[in-house]
Amino acid sequence: MEEKVIQFKREGQTVAERRRELFLERLFSLPPEKALDLILSQQNAKELVQNLPSVDLYWIIKKIGEDDSIPILELASEEQWQYILDIEVWVRDRINIRKVSEWLRRFMKADAERLARWLITEEMEMFTYYYLYRMLDIIIATDDNIYDIPEDYFTLDGTFYLKLRDPDQRDLIETILKLIASESFLRYQALLMTSRAILPASTEEELYRLRSVRIAEYGFLPFEEAVGIYAPLDPEDLVLEKKDRRKEIVYVDDEVKDIIPSFPMYSLQPVGIFQLALRNIKDNVLLDRIKLEFAGLCNQLLSADGLSIGGYEDLIKVCKKAAGYLNIGFEKVCGNDVNMAIELIKKNSLHSIFRVGFGIALRLRWEVERWIKESWFRSQEIDFSFWGSDGEILIGLLNKKPLYYVGIEDGEEYRPFQSLKEIEECRSIFYKIKVLDRLFSDLTSFYPIEKGLLKDPTITYVPFLFTFWARKILELDPGFLPIDMDQVRRFFEKLREKESQPPYRMEGFRERFIEDISCYFSGEKEEKRILRDILSSLWDEFREEYENVAIKDLDERYIRFILIR
Repeated sequence: MEEKVIQFKREGQTVAERRRELFLERLFSLPPEKALDLILSQQNAKELVQNLPSVDLYWIIKKIGEDDSIPILELASEEQWQYILDIEVWVRDRINIRKVSEWLRRFMKADAERLARWLITEEMEMFTYYYLYRMLDIIIATDDNIYDIPEDYFTLDGTFYLKLRDPDQRDLIETILKLIASESFLRYQALLMTSRAILPASTEEELYRLRSVRIAEYGFLPFEEAVGIYAPLDPEDLVLEKKDRRKEIVYVDDEVKDIIPSFPMYSLQPVGIFQLALRNIKDNVLLDRIKLEFAGLCNQLLSADGLSIGGYEDLIKVCKKAAGYLNIGFEKVCGNDVNMAIELIKKNSLHSIFRVGFGIALRLRWEVERWIKESWFRSQEIDFSFWGSDGEILIGLLNKKPLYYVGIEDGEEYRPFQSLKEIEECRSIFYKIKVLDRLFSDLTSFYPIEKGLLKDPTITYVPFLFTFWARKILELDPGFLPIDMDQVRRFFEKLREKESQPPYRMEGFRERFIEDISCYFSGEKEEKRILRDILSSLWDEFREEYENVAIKDLDERYIRFILIR
């Protein structure tokens, strides 16, 4: 199944630029195996691969699959290999040595001799020292110790005796060392001698510094800097007229053009105003700037979230996250005005627009947090499940980076927000819960609820309300104590006393239910309106549940609106 790609109508492109873009668009839309065949079928495949921005090549490898991409790695340059290592083998500021071995093994399968030569270059020798230090115990044989060397050590030259800390990597290490020795025996000896003596902590720190410098131009900032992307920005701080935020905008010159990636932008589906604006931009230079900024934004999010990229889907998810909050920022400032959105892009960085969109969700989270501290349900130590599925909405909002509850969608319950409508939907549910919480605070000030019932995670607020009302209809002692099945049947008889056959509409009781509950409520006028809407909706659910059920068929196992004793 082909993936949809946003098509760009661009002016001022050279024929070569347009041909390359069309090739990448086609490549992105193909399934993995066909994408690999397309690359390898090109007459100038090596030149094509090495001219790809490192970000695009990385996406291609993730799309095809790391182990299936050996032919691509064979065509790639050492600079592109370096980018892959920079992205794949670091977890925050620490090297994952197992991942290093995995990627060196792939490079070895691609071109073992080139790998050996690359590992002893000036740019890579410190990395190689560190890797061998972590992988090997090394003993230098002398006349005094030659007979004391343990049997589990092996040697390639009769001088350096080696022991693998991970025996599974022996063929990898042996192959690399043999190839280095055949290239330069002196370099081989110096490599083993130096790797024994490095200071691992300071070496790793220096490797991290060098890696940070290399990938900063792609948007991968150190964590402490990258988290700034989540600093909220007021919509009023974005510029639509006169001056613009020039210092934040990335400008594209000939040097930058070589690293402009296309794949992150191709991953977007044409669903929001940001995507609509992109389809209507014809300025080639502006689109290049947006491509570069968007890829940088996605990479900064990866850094800020401390994510280890597992597969292609992880890259798609972070692009959706970036696009989602950009859409929210655009919707807040521009509504659905595409021309205004294009002007906003021209005068503001995507980073700033993202911060506006994320800030809207974050401010809702802050509002929820402030309320919860003073809420009735928190004072009763009740779980969020008390509010039913709406409680899941609150859990998502309270996440450190607020999330939208979708139930089960694409295999996950929560995802980042994608539109202003979703945030407003969550805000409405939050206000609904606030009103219900106040209602229960008022009701329980007169009629306390037994703690055991409140702590039952299987019981939501709904049966408490209907049980309270049923006891009122049946003229029982007011409160929330469960009733028995005989009382349940009498309750339904009273509701249906003017009806002889289904569907039982229970006319006249909707308003009575609303009035009997809301008379205890002490909220403001708007809150009372919200409560009436909530109770009206609950009544509709109750009526639809039982309008075709005969009283003799009522079964306590399936009654979810009333607490049964």
